[in-house]
Amino acid sequence: MIIQAAAPAVADRLAQNLWIDTTGNANTPKRWSGSAWVAVTDKAATDAAAAAASALALAQTKADATVVNNLTL
Repeated sequence: MIIQAAAPAVADRLAQNLWIDTTGNANTPKRWSGSAWVAVTDKAATDAAAAAASALALAQTKADATVVNNLTL
């Protein structure tokens, strides 16, 4: 799973890769069709994208809190 705003690198253009396009905070799940990244519309994929985005946000919050705590000690 690739989570970023920019389209994945050429080496990552594989049908089995799921790209969470974070452009505009939309978190749109996309798969490589063989010629373009296309939005995935099945429920399992969109649920996985939402869970991944939530986990990433939580991890970033915890990482930021750790840095702040270390700076204030």
